[in-house]
Amino acid sequence: MSNPPRSSLGMGFEYRGTPPVPVITVIEPGGPADLAGVKVGDTIISVDDVEVAGIRTDVRELLVNDRPQVRLQLQSEGSLLSSGTWGFVGMGSLRVANPPRSVVITRRRDGVTNGGGASPTKAAPLDPAAQAAKDRGRRLFQEEQWEQAAQAFTEAMGRGPAQDPTLLTNRALCNQKLQRWDEVERDARAAMGLTETSVKAHYLLGKALLELGRLEEAKVALTKSMSLSSS
Repeated sequence: MSNPPRSSLGMGFEYRGTPPVPVITVIEPGGPADLAGVKVGDTIISVDDVEVAGIRTDVRELLVNDRPQVRLQLQSEGSLLSSGTWGFVGMGSLRVANPPRSVVITRRRDGVTNGGGASPTKAAPLDPAAQAAKDRGRRLFQEEQWEQAAQAFTEAMGRGPAQDPTLLTNRALCNQKLQRWDEVERDARAAMGLTETSVKAHYLLGKALLELGRLEEAKVALTKSMSLSSS
């Protein structure tokens, strides 16, 4: 894609575009941005009182910091699903523009998890070697070493009979960072085969399908993720 999505660095949203019009395109259900009230279609006006229009390159320059909380001023211009919470550009009806509003987002430091989202059953414990590989993958992910982290999660999968859906969703998160959307789809579907109620698996599947241009399938997966996150 000519204008790839940009991560919000632990705040649970992605955006497209450069100043003066970076627009929120995806909200992670149940993530920090979702909890703060950020909506898909919001335009980022300022970050911690610094106007986006005044920087030359990318909003990421303002988002990269060590502060646990970030204050955004947003302009609501459109919604991509009728609920107005999240989706992607081109889906649903638009809203009338609202006055700018401020939200405070508490940054999440770790993108990968030990848990796999809502599930009626708990995954069997991993053996020590598999758990060590999983923990190494989490550390590498925090260090933004996506390729090595994916390899560590793959190693964990091969070190025991236990099937842990979080290994699949964590590897999918690595491949999302690497923009390997076919592999994200594969792992998300495999995780859903182990637990149909994984919010993260449905969300990652929707993201992958969106990037692969399969918009109707993406809408179904993202809607399901939103439904699970609110149940």
